[in-house]
Amino acid sequence: MSHRMARVANVIRGIVAEAIQSRLGDPRIEQLTSVTAVDVAPDFAVARVYVSVMAPANRQELTLSALRSAAGRLRRMVRSGLATRQIPMLEFYLDESIQRGMETVNQLDQLMREQGDVPAFTPEDTDEASADSDAAGDADHPDMSGEVQPGRAPQSKKDG
Repeated sequence: MSHRMARVANVIRGIVAEAIQSRLGDPRIEQLTSVTAVDVAPDFAVARVYVSVMAPANRQELTLSALRSAAGRLRRMVRSGLATRQIPMLEFYLDESIQRGMETVNQLDQLMREQGDVPAFTPEDTDEASADSDAAGDADHPDMSGEVQPGRAPQSKKDG
């Protein structure tokens, strides 16, 4: 892929991803939908947009249908952010690689459990770790914005 095609694909990816998250109000589009890749044809006639939808298969198809229905509107959004003579037609495809990866990790974890090995990472570990860090955490410190969180005492300058 040429440098120009890569730049155009990156712009399209950004615009479509932002539109999915905040501009399209279609209830058929799942909350956990993300643009994983965009391939632009050498003549800029077509851009293949690959999306990952973390949902059951029927909801994935519904989301894909909604995105295909919104392709014209999304193309107009791309036109406003892209300085090229030809604006590609947007085609949407389901990217199942993230879901397949998660399934593979789950299968490996299951095999390890069956063999008596404990997986290096389990979702339960994160819940316990976050609870431990909250309990032993910085109750006297404000968050990064400088605001004091409810239930937390403000930090004085001399403590710092």
